[in-house]
Amino acid sequence: MNYHQLPDTVNITKVIKADVASIYIYKNEIIVIEVKEGVILSIKNGKKLLLKTLKAVGTNPCVLISNRINSFSINPNDYIYLEKIPTLLGIAIVYYNDTTKTTGKLESNFYKKPFKTFNNIIDAYNWSMELIKK
Repeated sequence: MNYHQLPDTVNITKVIKADVASIYIYKNEIIVIEVKEGVILSIKNGKKLLLKTLKAVGTNPCVLISNRINSFSINPNDYIYLEKIPTLLGIAIVYYNDTTKTTGKLESNFYKKPFKTFNNIIDAYNWSMELIKK
């Protein structure tokens, strides 16, 4: 099943549901995270989900797409932990309003690998695939 209207050639390999978020893994390369409404996401409450996701992806290079369909908070200082994951090549933020767009741009200052904001998930997916193919 394709939850995000990505091209038909894109297959989902795993869905991981947790109290804080849902993770959708496409072709073991693209990780789409949708944090639940009102959550304050941190390394403390997201570590188990992160480890489960990394186990599912294995040693494949991957890109994280944060599909910001809900309003939530994140500690941008926690990006330092994501930076240390050697297989994580970059992060894309998909925004649906100006506030989320601005927040995503501010968050980019806390992450030294490729980080970009998009107003739709198709463009975020295409950018992610370009990173993986490099």
